[in-house]
Amino acid sequence: MKGPDLLHSLFGVLLRFREREVALLGDISKMYHRIMIPLQDQHVNRFLWRNLETHREPDVYIKTVLTFGDKPAPAMAQTALKKTAEENRSVYPEAAEVLHKNTYMDDICNSVNTVTEAKQMAENLDIYLKTGCFKVKRWISNKSLEDHAQVEKRSEMAVFRGNVAEKVLGMAWNNQEDTLTFSVTSNAVYHVIGSGQPLSEGKLTKRVLLTQVAQVYDPLGLAAAFLIRAKIGLQELWQVGVDWDEEPPLAARVKGIPVHDLSGRWSHGPEFLQKPEELWPQEADKPVGEEDLERRQVKIVCEVKNIDEAINPKTFSSWRNLVRVTARIQRLANKIRARGQNQEGREGPLSPEESQGAEIFWIKKSQKSLHSRVKKGEFRALSPFVDGHRVIRVGGRLDKAVVFYETRHPALLPSDHWISVLTTRHAHQHGHSGVAATTANIRVKYWILKAMELSKSVKFKYGFCKEMAHKTETQLMADLPALRLAPYTPPFYHTACDDFGPYSVKIGRNKTTKHYGAIFTCLNTRAVHLEMAVDCSTMEFLQVLSRFLAIRGQPAVLISDNGAQFVGAERELSEMVRGFSREEIQEFCAEKSVHWKFTTPAAPHENGCAESLVKTCKNALKRAIGSQVLAPFELYTVFLEVANLVNQRPIGRIRNATDVS
Repeated sequence: MKGPDLLHSLFGVLLRFREREVALLGDISKMYHRIMIPLQDQHVNRFLWRNLETHREPDVYIKTVLTFGDKPAPAMAQTALKKTAEENRSVYPEAAEVLHKNTYMDDICNSVNTVTEAKQMAENLDIYLKTGCFKVKRWISNKSLEDHAQVEKRSEMAVFRGNVAEKVLGMAWNNQEDTLTFSVTSNAVYHVIGSGQPLSEGKLTKRVLLTQVAQVYDPLGLAAAFLIRAKIGLQELWQVGVDWDEEPPLAARVKGIPVHDLSGRWSHGPEFLQKPEELWPQEADKPVGEEDLERRQVKIVCEVKNIDEAINPKTFSSWRNLVRVTARIQRLANKIRARGQNQEGREGPLSPEESQGAEIFWIKKSQKSLHSRVKKGEFRALSPFVDGHRVIRVGGRLDKAVVFYETRHPALLPSDHWISVLTTRHAHQHGHSGVAATTANIRVKYWILKAMELSKSVKFKYGFCKEMAHKTETQLMADLPALRLAPYTPPFYHTACDDFGPYSVKIGRNKTTKHYGAIFTCLNTRAVHLEMAVDCSTMEFLQVLSRFLAIRGQPAVLISDNGAQFVGAERELSEMVRGFSREEIQEFCAEKSVHWKFTTPAAPHENGCAESLVKTCKNALKRAIGSQVLAPFELYTVFLEVANLVNQRPIGRIRNATDVS
């Protein structure tokens, strides 16, 4: 980073340099190289060097002092100089004031009333700067400073080098005559501003004229009355339409002062200023009309403004992002309070307590409009109450249910607040499920008024959900079979199965293979169990079936289509028990009998329970992994998570009074 601009005003420093009789000019020697870089920052300034010895590896060096070209170097140098001035201000207050006001980068420009003061100031500044490891290369004055004076062969020296980007010398100071001078190397300017003499350096063009005028650096405006002639001439050339390299007219009649008149009234001012103030000419008072009277301005004592919230929730599109940002800001506020008590605040990742505190903060914000409605009894059917955190929650008769407190008593939220929209989006993004499933996921923690309408609005605004939605054909459905309507039976007592896939999995660094999925669904509860098969062989399906039986138990009926692996499984199961004795077969059938039924060939609709849930699971898998290629166990983990997600879907839709309130 570049750092702040700590340089003083060039105009102000020059004025104070010419303010008093004795001028004092000093140059700090090797200013950058006298400032050390902090040890922890030195390794940022590494560089390689091998002295053109290309046959060997370069050596690694670090810069320990400030160097030219480093962006923060000017700011760091000025900071070090100001730090030196502040540390010894009580010992040398006048020298500290000079360093604080009359320096420009490494130049010290000051003026005092007498030579004695100049000597003392030079000595004090030498001692003062030595405490900060600075050293003045030489002191130059328009008066003789004896031991501090140095004989200069050149009568002129640059006071400033001007702006670093411009790289021009600027003003030249003749310390013997104590005058500021300007150097002009061409007579191009004089050709236009009055002399009319022919040029000796080629033809006069607008480009040449602008170059000569721009070379004169005059921050104090001492030659402004003279340079204005050339500048007005340039304006006239633009108005006439002269091109850059076209020779302009000989002369321009413009206002201004010739150079030999600059030492008169322009430099010293009018003569009456040298006289006492009572002898100055008096201007007669003129009657002032009412329209010319200055109107008194009304000062604004105070102003009432609506202060926006520190965090505007409408600028967030994600509930988790809003909670994280709020938790971070609350942590910062707590750290600031802790510093007042000499304590350290919390560091590191956000804790669950901090995230929960941020959630409660926004829930209470969104519930401000509900307090008056609760007092009026509008939500009497929900038995609302206020908990210890001042959060309005839904009551009910589920206090003894073995679920989380937030599930027994969800927070009541209005439907028209942005927090409700964000929480609905958050619930819908986990699986992009339907309206009823989204509403059910919301009510695990929040009870949003008109939640169905809000879920529907959020779902149909998602482009991803629109792309995944498919229009179904309208057809007359047949009656449900008896197996689908068997009450008082445990889950998976009547089961349908099917396989789907394949899915590519990686089994090596650059090798992939195909794995398949097997679905088991209960015909009564429509619960889902997913397993993974490495191929479509009968033996592999027997392994899948064994895992299913070990977890879910023995079904009474197992329905499948006429896949070769299913038919083979039934045949091999028959061969497995063919060698049993009659008593053993009866015992096996009594304990683990499974009646396997196959659907009609080329009629997959007869196994529609499994086929419809295959579509649901494949859509969920597509949303979860997309085009990724997972490892086998990663894919199996996703299978289990998708099965759990599908099993959380509501069986039907039950509307309640709050959906329309």
